[in-house]
Order: sequence, then C-alpha cells, then structure tokens
Amino acid sequence: MVFSIGGVRAVSKLIGALLTDTQSGYRLITKEVLRGMPLRATGYEGELELLVKACKRGHTVVEIPVTTCYIDGRPSSHFRPVKDTWLVCRTFLQEFFWR
Repeated sequence: MVFSIGGVRAVSKLIGALLTDTQSGYRLITKEVLRGMPLRATGYEGELELLVKACKRGHTVVEIPVTTCYIDGRPSSHFRPVKDTWLVCRTFLQEFFWR
C-alpha cells in the first residue's frame, strides 16, 4: 500500500467512500465514468487520481478485498518508495487543495 493508514482515511473522508486501500486490486470502470475525464498521471498515482475524480463526479466506489499475488515471485510490487510516494501525495494535494 502506497498511502499510510492515515492517508487512506483522509482520502476516504474527502471523497465520502469507505476505503482501506487506494492502490491495490482490480478496477471495474465503465466507459461512462471515463468519458471526458482528464487524467494526467502515468504511474501509481493514477489510481488515486481516477478514484478522486470519479467520486467528485458523483460516481459510486465500492471496495472488495483482494489477495495480492505477484507473478514474478517478488514479495512486493515494483513500487519505488520515495518517487512513487511523492507522486501519490502530490496527486492527493492537487486534487483536493490546488484546484
């Protein structure tokens, strides 16, 4: 998980959806949700950007727990702790406070 528990709670509160993880799992997104949604992110931060923008537009978000398995046998993803954490945090700030 990229965001700390506190970060996930903050996102949950601001978007009005009960979440425990904003980064892991599959996404089922209809084309109506994506239509006309400007997205800037190109990495891990894209998951948060899409989530926030969908909720701001009034779409419903539901979380279903999943078990994470990595095909290459690694114990975690290819997440870069410093760079990707910064990008996720920057996206959070941009979506809620810089607009």
